[in-house]
Amino acid sequence: MSRRFEKSMFDSENRIGVTHSSGYEAVMDHSHDFVEMVYVTSGSGVHLCSGHKQPVVKGDLFIIGCGAEHALVPAGPEQAFEWLNFIIDQAYWAEHFAQLDITQTVNLDGDEEAETLLSLLTQEYAEQSPAFQPVMEGLLTALMGLYARRCDDGADEKSRHKKQENWEELFSRAEAYMRQNYAHRI
Repeated sequence: MSRRFEKSMFDSENRIGVTHSSGYEAVMDHSHDFVEMVYVTSGSGVHLCSGHKQPVVKGDLFIIGCGAEHALVPAGPEQAFEWLNFIIDQAYWAEHFAQLDITQTVNLDGDEEAETLLSLLTQEYAEQSPAFQPVMEGLLTALMGLYARRCDDGADEKSRHKKQENWEELFSRAEAYMRQNYAHRI
């Protein structure tokens, strides 16, 4: 059974919000009325979205459209799998970023520009200093430009190829971990 989350559950006053998640905190199948951008900060897992399985590792950034049913499953110890959720108002997304191809995952691990933008977005949201929303909008625009370039210019091809080779191993590790640790019905 899929759950539906509404933006008001996280932050109804701002166009962009940020949360930190880990392990099985938000894994169950769900959808929501906002666009979600996910950045994996540690560990590895599997992103299940609309019937597709995609392995994800530290540094991966991917975008989930409004209404898409999805889940995240750790591929190892759940406490080792962590990510940032950027919650983006659907109307704001449609106005500014609707032209982006959100079907790709890019790996930004070690990309200083991307890591700076992600860090500043998280910091701005945490501090909520005066005018933090326009600052976050500018940072998000810069990050989405970087995402689009990585998708378009194939700069992430090496990482995508490596992940494609390892996806079966990730799925096997995730399944083994779940069988070992969750063998009993809850």
